[in-house]
Amino acid sequence: MQFHIDQDAGATIAGWLVPDNPALTPAIVISVPGHDERKLEANVLRTDLKDLGLHATGMAGFLIDDSILPGLGTADEVEIRDAATQIPTFRRFRPQHHLPRKLFLYTFHAMPQMQVESALSRHFALSYSAIEQHSFDTLFSIINNQFGNSIFVAGRPRYFRYRGLLKDRGFNSAALLRDPFDELAERMLFVRYAASDKSPSFTGKYLTGLDPLAGVARHCDFNEPGTIAATFGKLTESQQDALFNPMIRTLACELDETPSAKHIPIALDYLAGMNAVGLFSHFEEFRPTLAELMGIDGLGEAQLNEVSFVSRMAAELRKLDPVRRLLAFDAELYARASDAILRGLSHP
Repeated sequence: MQFHIDQDAGATIAGWLVPDNPALTPAIVISVPGHDERKLEANVLRTDLKDLGLHATGMAGFLIDDSILPGLGTADEVEIRDAATQIPTFRRFRPQHHLPRKLFLYTFHAMPQMQVESALSRHFALSYSAIEQHSFDTLFSIINNQFGNSIFVAGRPRYFRYRGLLKDRGFNSAALLRDPFDELAERMLFVRYAASDKSPSFTGKYLTGLDPLAGVARHCDFNEPGTIAATFGKLTESQQDALFNPMIRTLACELDETPSAKHIPIALDYLAGMNAVGLFSHFEEFRPTLAELMGIDGLGEAQLNEVSFVSRMAAELRKLDPVRRLLAFDAELYARASDAILRGLSHP
């Protein structure tokens, strides 16, 4: 999906949206508090989109006015979403509620940190989580939203693909790093939960790239060290690939690259270029840094969600040679990055 908002002139909002299947006529959902949601099919022919090969017919434009949404010009809150995916494409900026800033938070963990993401997102007109689930075109449209001046984005997409665009579009980038063995332990526990019949449907969007692990997580008894060792000793090739240095892969590898030692300095350089980098284990020290970046205390009382069993399982994983080989480059990256961060905290 691709989209763009051309203008919000108060009494009119104009833009376009192209679905993944460019032969389809797109539709949007318009929400205003106190009114029923309104679904609207494209009502403007955009020959430019057809000429560029983006849409088969060009019927992909939208013009919203009082005839479609009475009182649009005076409505304080207006939100527009793609009807097919429910992805937000527009939300009217409210100066008394929203920050005129753009923030990209790189979250290398798989299990969602709902308190943190919810606390931050309420300060922005548009917010997106787990954006690694989206296609390049969709994520490009989210970041490239030149009309939106208040956007919060969180997730773990390939950084090399978007770092230039993030900078060009005025985003502040922050990252929260975590010990790779702790992350692996929590990742396996989360995959097992998300693959169960009891998990809520939203957990699926956080499993991008982790599908091969569902069988392993479901059948491994994480209470038994011997079972954990046996499980990680006979991983399939696809399972090993899903677990192989995910932090390095996200930060420094191109799409067809496999993480290697040469990517460690690249990843460190990319981290050094971000506006703020913190540690999961020193979250309290990360708070004031993020507050300075946002201009307010955006986190409030929000805390990281931690699973008590993680530390015990991570201790077992550290003993296993197959696991140490899978995380060797991430472990070195984390050791070097955390050492620099901790030295900075000791000598501000």
